[in-house]
Amino acid sequence: MASFWQVALCSPPFRTFTYSTPDYLPEQAWSIGQRVMVPVGRSLRMGVIVSRSVDFAAESGTVKPLGWPLEQELLLTRDVLDMVHHLALRQMVLEGRILAAVLPRALRTGNSVFNLTESVETLKLSCKDVLQSAPRRLLELGRAWLEGRMRPQALEHGSVGSMKYELLRDPPWDLRPGAKRQLAVLEYLFANGRVSKAALRQILTGDVNRVLADLSRRGLVQAIPQGCRASDEGRISQDSARFFSSHEHHALTEEQTEALNVLQDDLQQSTVQERGLVRLVHGVTGSGKTLLYLRLARFCLAMGRGVMLLAPEVALSAQLWSEVAKEFPESTRHWYHGYLAPGAKLAIFRSLLRGVPQIVVGTRSALFLPMPTLGLVILDEEHDASYKQEEGIVYHAKEVAFFRIRKGGLLVLGSGTPDVKTHYAASQGEIARVTLRHRISQSPTPKICLVDMRQESKSEPLSQKCREELLHVLERGEQAMFLLNRRGFAPLVSCLDCGSAPQCPHCRVGLTYHKGWERLLCHYCGYTLYFPCVCQQCGGSRFLPMGEGTESLEEYLEGLVPPGQGVVRLDRDSTRRKGRLEDILGSFGQGRAQVMVGTQMLSKGHHFPNVTLVTAVDGDIGLNLPDYRASEKTFQLLVQLAGRAGRGDQPGSVLIQTSNPDHPCWQHIRTGDYEGFFARELERRRKFAYPPFVKLGMVRFSYPREWTPGEGLLAKAGEHLHRNGAKLKIRVLGPAPAPLGQLKGRKRFHCLLKAQQWQDIREVYGSLQQTLFKSSPLRISLDLDPVNML
Repeated sequence: MASFWQVALCSPPFRTFTYSTPDYLPEQAWSIGQRVMVPVGRSLRMGVIVSRSVDFAAESGTVKPLGWPLEQELLLTRDVLDMVHHLALRQMVLEGRILAAVLPRALRTGNSVFNLTESVETLKLSCKDVLQSAPRRLLELGRAWLEGRMRPQALEHGSVGSMKYELLRDPPWDLRPGAKRQLAVLEYLFANGRVSKAALRQILTGDVNRVLADLSRRGLVQAIPQGCRASDEGRISQDSARFFSSHEHHALTEEQTEALNVLQDDLQQSTVQERGLVRLVHGVTGSGKTLLYLRLARFCLAMGRGVMLLAPEVALSAQLWSEVAKEFPESTRHWYHGYLAPGAKLAIFRSLLRGVPQIVVGTRSALFLPMPTLGLVILDEEHDASYKQEEGIVYHAKEVAFFRIRKGGLLVLGSGTPDVKTHYAASQGEIARVTLRHRISQSPTPKICLVDMRQESKSEPLSQKCREELLHVLERGEQAMFLLNRRGFAPLVSCLDCGSAPQCPHCRVGLTYHKGWERLLCHYCGYTLYFPCVCQQCGGSRFLPMGEGTESLEEYLEGLVPPGQGVVRLDRDSTRRKGRLEDILGSFGQGRAQVMVGTQMLSKGHHFPNVTLVTAVDGDIGLNLPDYRASEKTFQLLVQLAGRAGRGDQPGSVLIQTSNPDHPCWQHIRTGDYEGFFARELERRRKFAYPPFVKLGMVRFSYPREWTPGEGLLAKAGEHLHRNGAKLKIRVLGPAPAPLGQLKGRKRFHCLLKAQQWQDIREVYGSLQQTLFKSSPLRISLDLDPVNML
């Protein structure tokens, strides 16, 4: 009986098409999960076989045959394909679009070359060469493929691609006035990070090689091979690794031992019963969750099952990696994240497909790795919003992780401040919970104090109490950390002649002043202005920085602390270049710097025993955002921040500067009262109908700002949602302008859908997709359980 194959394209239009088995390659040459080249119109496209069917005779006359397989050893396992299918149904997107988003670049290309061994020579053939061969030659090539005489070159020699280029020095750059081409390359690298030469050719005419060579000689740019080995990309130097995490692995406490026994029982039970189990590990900061993870991972590997240990951000995964590197042999561990070179990612794919139990440390993208033996997934800091993928394909790591272990495995959700929905599920008995209530060190919980900034001078970023406490700490030879969740020198600059502030022409948001780069920068689209500049309103050239950022706070502290007391800054800008993250953490960990300033990057997971003072410079930043999670996010951020203080022998103290000391959130933060906060937050969400008491979906709309029909079409979309939502008892709010009303030249609108079932939201959204927006500039997308309300 003839077989037909459904192939999801990994490039536009991303649709799934049906193909027949070709005459020149029998059915055994094709498999579900195989990457293949197929004809689409007059071109060849790369896709993945996602399913197989028989008795498709009704349409057989119109079905084209498959082209050619790109591999003989499958790189996508059935459980990964099942997960892609599940995600496509849930998020209402095409499987091909998901595959294109999660596959490493080395697996998304169809530019494969095959080595054909014939008698005394080896020929190199492209896929196009193969498929343009005469019928008899195609049959010969089919036999050569089956006999192993024809193989993909990439599988033999690794996927070593061309070079990429990255910036070595931040602006300002010392260039001659007429070097416009060099300046264009530097600014493009500054805005986009590591890029290929092909990308640079799109923005530059003429000889790109010469420009890159000149910049390389001047030490401004360096070339990086794309296809280096995974072990090279994942290795942290021994000196740097010591200061990512300074935990000493003592024997487990009684509380940790009890928790480990419970988790080991869960793991064994899930394996025997072949069903997934979920357990929340709620442990106060400093309670030794990391050591618990490592012991549980060792137990899982001994059972012959694989482990994924995930962190919300690369910086935190680096710390976990340094701990794993001390505990597990190099042959059994991998570090996987978005900054790896394509060849390194492909090497990890191959290693995991061997079926040998291994441990993978990574970020959310690691969940799409093929791991046939997977038995344990650990999400550290499970409350962190970075586990939600919001660009391109929308998904939450928790949902994908549970799907991976659903047929037998354990999902551990670890946090000192769990997500309210996770805590609610545990309180209702939907998931199990184990609690670590005590720090493993003997130091007491840090004392948290509020500082009322209404009584302080407006000219100083720090209160008198903060300044005095800092100097006392430094006199004792201890260290301090300062949190300010704003990058740059100042969030805006104001014209002294007319009072206006420069805005991004594409996003209609104020431009952030970066003093070190001599630039005004849009943090949403990368638009840049040299500074000083000319006022867009009156033509003036006198500006005053308004507000504080991490750069200006760093500068202020350098002038405040005694000579010889170093200050370092930890934010996305200071860690842009490769190796800078290790340098900053190493400098602080070794005591060469006594003060660290940073964004929320410094609040998560760091273990510096000599830190005894932690200050939130502006504790109010997140409280007033138009987000029903605003209080929860602020509580989590500041409680996590407080956990950085007093982790050694000396007690710690935490100062929170606020202009709203009467906000009800503060009483719970001061006492670390998670249960009290949880109860108050649940009461508020029940009253206003927010999760976990409803299913919440957000439909996002955007259209070009100059497109006049957009407003009318948006109104029709809103009417459709209200009318069809009412039939399913869905409460529809909007469409209304998004808090960030314009980004990258597109006007933005949001519509909230509150329902009792996810399927009701999908049904209403699906009907909207079917009735509107064919070939329209109006873009729509669905975000189930949104994290970002802006």
